[in-house]
Amino acid sequence: MLRMYLLQVMFALKTRELKDAILYCHSWQRFCARRPHV
Repeated sequence: MLRMYLLQVMFALKTRELKDAILYCHSWQRFCARRPHV
């Protein structure tokens, strides 16, 4: 069931605006980078 969900997410990322997905990933990486690594 989780597999189907992941496939849908991947499909959505491919079909939708890839730019938004990339921007989201970059912002998430910046957010993680700001936090101190444990």
